[in-house]
Amino acid sequence: MLQSCTYNQEEVKTLDRDAYVQILIATADIYCRKRQYEKARDCLIQGIDILSKSQPKQKGKILATVLSKLADCHAHLGYIQLAVGSIRSALQIHPKGQSYYLQLAKLFYKDNQYNKCILICEEHFIHNEENYIHNEETMLLMIDSFMKKSELETALKKCAAAYGKHKNYSRLLCKYIILLQKMGEISQVNKIYDDLETLELEGNVNDGQQMCTGLCRQFLGDTVGALESFNAIRNSEKWSHESLKNMVRIYLRMGDFDYWSSLHKGIHARDVDGTSEAADSLLSILEKTLPEDREVSVFRGYWEMIVLGGSNILDRFNNILRDDENYIPALLALALQGVSTPKIMRNSLKKIAMMPFDISYAIEFEHSYLLLAEDYIERGNFDLANDLAKRCLYYNRSSIKAWEIFGKTTELQNGSCNDVVQSYEKCWSLGNKSSHLSGYRLTALYIKMNKLTEALNTLPRVYSLSPENVSFKSLVSTLALSLRP
Repeated sequence: MLQSCTYNQEEVKTLDRDAYVQILIATADIYCRKRQYEKARDCLIQGIDILSKSQPKQKGKILATVLSKLADCHAHLGYIQLAVGSIRSALQIHPKGQSYYLQLAKLFYKDNQYNKCILICEEHFIHNEENYIHNEETMLLMIDSFMKKSELETALKKCAAAYGKHKNYSRLLCKYIILLQKMGEISQVNKIYDDLETLELEGNVNDGQQMCTGLCRQFLGDTVGALESFNAIRNSEKWSHESLKNMVRIYLRMGDFDYWSSLHKGIHARDVDGTSEAADSLLSILEKTLPEDREVSVFRGYWEMIVLGGSNILDRFNNILRDDENYIPALLALALQGVSTPKIMRNSLKKIAMMPFDISYAIEFEHSYLLLAEDYIERGNFDLANDLAKRCLYYNRSSIKAWEIFGKTTELQNGSCNDVVQSYEKCWSLGNKSSHLSGYRLTALYIKMNKLTEALNTLPRVYSLSPENVSFKSLVSTLALSLRP
């Protein structure tokens, strides 16, 4: 059991001041590990009080260390301004302490002051690039700040420039791959994947690069390959939790709009390929290692919706929302759970749509926009649906469903045929020309616009995807009539 960190003056006299402060620091560290931040803060404040009575030369870096730890305690307790004040005091004492600049940047990031965060990262990373020991972490913090500001193109440029200099930074490469996918640069993802495959053949792939390979495979439509890559590092010290979560997302088809829509409409069986058992096994591991992780709790809720049909699980999501009423994953899950009750679904989705976009929950925001857009289409509100599709495409140019809804609503509004064609061409190409519906719509539109050469090019592929489809025969007949002299 921990003893109180309060000592009387006689005890202080019998101890060397530095040794005594070290005891206080060690005690504070134990309290922090136990998440008792107020007690940790009290220990550190007492340490500062003792050091303040020492001679200036005796204070040195130890006072800066105590102030840094105090800043962390203030941050955990939600006192960001006090935390900023503490770390600024540490920098006055030790102005060359680069880790303190990084800590200050993180505080600004946590407080949504992204411009200040970027400024610190640029000043104390760019000008100290060779000697700075936190290169990758600083780069990621700066890129995340641009992403939080929804400046995705700037974030991509910064990421590309950093990756060009530091190709051994795996977390940076992961971020780069994600940004490329969001910006619709799938060819670049393919190029990175080829480079990683070459390394794998040479036997030079580390755990971080294995994670990057998995992301590439996932974004290129190879979910089986992605699962193999993530599974290979499930026991990795640095990548275990991330790889397990990625596998769970794939097994639960999170972000797969069509799957969840058809699931709630009863169009297909709930577990046609037995993936719920695999998801359950992985979730059990995560629940043991991350017992208080609310994202894992939401994952379990998705699993219950698939396996149990969503009965009696509203309490799970409502309990999470009691602690944080704006937690996006739980709000979306609540909306999906309430599909059979349109009012519950619509209220949850509207609440999400009114919130500022947060890149940390990009998948959930995009899914919400598209689900609400489909609801608007069913109710004849094509303008609102079109606006939501545009918003989704602003943040993710690789969203097939967003392109589909944009094309559909533009067509229903009698909009530009070129915009409609562009939308269906995007759906067709981003889906690796594997969607019969996208191919059929695109071919029909080519015929309507008298682009017969393009129609002839897509027709064989569309037929190979669904040779028994009755509507295909009608399409062939229409094309044949159009080709007659």
